[in-house]
Amino acid sequence: MTPHDPYTAPRAPLEPPDAVLHPMFGYVSLLLATIFGSLLGGGLILALNFRAMRRHGEMVAAICLPIAAVWAMRFMAPLVSGMPEGALRLGVVLTWCLAMLATMWATQGGELARRRAAGQRRRPWWLAFGLGLAVSVMLMLMDGLVSAFWPRTVVLAG
Repeated sequence: MTPHDPYTAPRAPLEPPDAVLHPMFGYVSLLLATIFGSLLGGGLILALNFRAMRRHGEMVAAICLPIAAVWAMRFMAPLVSGMPEGALRLGVVLTWCLAMLATMWATQGGELARRRAAGQRRRPWWLAFGLGLAVSVMLMLMDGLVSAFWPRTVVLAG
């Protein structure tokens, strides 16, 4: 047993010894999920990172805001129908990627850097790629279901 020195300041560990830091996705993972799963895939990666950081309020926002943005873009699509389709798609994808990277850097960048400095491994990029593809497949299935049951033109009998 070591003698207690009353003149030394008390010390406590920065993290509780039983706290487990869950791994987070990195920037490459976010880009892959955003490219292959649109804003919803990138929002899912951000939400999983917020969950690993135990910030549950921001986790809900990271899921809800991309859904609202995709829904709004669906209604704005007829407004840009005169633009070349390739340029429009490239511009949208680049804007999505830059917006998601800026969001990750602003909200999670410090925690990612801290965990990298501590030597913690990140979640694998292939998992983010798979999540992005799963989100894309889900969106295509939902679009097919909506288009099958939602009439595109309304014919007024008269």
